[in-house]
Amino acid sequence: MVRNFEVIKLITHHNRGLFIFVRHLGTDHNFQVAEGSIFGGLPIYNYQEMQPIHDKNKNPQPDIFVFRPLAIEQYFDKRFKEGMKITLTTPD
Repeated sequence: MVRNFEVIKLITHHNRGLFIFVRHLGTDHNFQVAEGSIFGGLPIYNYQEMQPIHDKNKNPQPDIFVFRPLAIEQYFDKRFKEGMKITLTTPD
């Protein structure tokens, strides 16, 4: 399945690499990002340890996801920019 996202924040941790914070642009946010998912041509891991993300009023934001490159060679990938619209392709 193909879903559309917008990159809202990029954080590069010195030894964990790139964390890509994205907003799902669809209406149904209740889905799994399974192993084998590709985000903008990059195999990713859905970093659920950082979810759920909350807003400044502590309300959950189910449309926000955090992805990381899967391959260590791509931990510091620079192809993404804030505001980019990118598709996620999941194996389901």
